[in-house]
Amino acid sequence: MVKGKPCPLVDGFLVSATALQKKNIQNVCDIDSYVDSLTTSAIVIPKGKNGFAKNDAKVGDLVVATKPESNEPFFAVIGDTGPSRELGEASIALNGKLKKKESEPDNYNHVRGKGQYEGQGWDVSEAAILIFPNTRNNSEPMMTQDVIDATAKEKFEKWGGMERFNSCVRKYSK
Repeated sequence: MVKGKPCPLVDGFLVSATALQKKNIQNVCDIDSYVDSLTTSAIVIPKGKNGFAKNDAKVGDLVVATKPESNEPFFAVIGDTGPSRELGEASIALNGKLKKKESEPDNYNHVRGKGQYEGQGWDVSEAAILIFPNTRNNSEPMMTQDVIDATAKEKFEKWGGMERFNSCVRKYSK
């Protein structure tokens, strides 16, 4: 918002400001200042005092996500904060990877699986998430997906990779 008024539409869409944003934003209505849900794999964590905050998870930290029946990790970043009592949504880019989508959705109805897209929605009903606290790149918080992938993959492999991740998922799924 600028002076209490919403930003003008960009390509027919409202600008959605995210907590993860470029440094020193000059124009709050510049859509390129915020996480792009179509291209950046990201999740939303609860804001406020909760288990995430107690464990130092913050906007910009690196994330690993996978579907429980999969053995393939996908790398992401915490892009925003949301409801204080639950883990929020994932970006379209991350959900697309988790659902093995090959291209971007056609439109909002496609993402939601409505109308002619019934049964083709991009919602992921269950995923395992691992957050690496204190991994935000403070000098360049808005990383490209390539940088997120490379940095998170290195951190994940040093941590123990899929073997340790699957062990944790089994332990906490009981």
